[in-house]
Amino acid sequence: MARIRAIKPDFWTDEKVVDGCFYIYVISEHEDRFQSPCKVGIATNINKRLSSLQGGNHRQLHLHSQITINDRFEALEAEFHCLSKYKSKRLMSEWVDTSAESITNSLINFLNADEVRFKKDMK
Repeated sequence: MARIRAIKPDFWTDEKVVDGCFYIYVISEHEDRFQSPCKVGIATNINKRLSSLQGGNHRQLHLHSQITINDRFEALEAEFHCLSKYKSKRLMSEWVDTSAESITNSLINFLNADEVRFKKDMK
């Protein structure tokens, strides 16, 4: 089962990078978490990642949630599952035409469902 270390919705933190941690983030161009589109991704330093994304976007980006996970493969599988689930709503790359709320709920449900396979298959 995935080990979710923390779920932080609706606020930005200046927390330091923690070695061995991976963050699944959900951002959008809207402050309202029920509007679309949004982007789901993985980073080891969320502040640096948001800053790099903001540099290429003329609209203000908002972090809606970040899920801290210890295992890189679990983070990758959760991201892949989420992007696959919303395949018909994908706009470009990791941008999806659905709400940050829906994406966050999908990630949490997947991580809590003990469906993580990458780590198990690699043994």
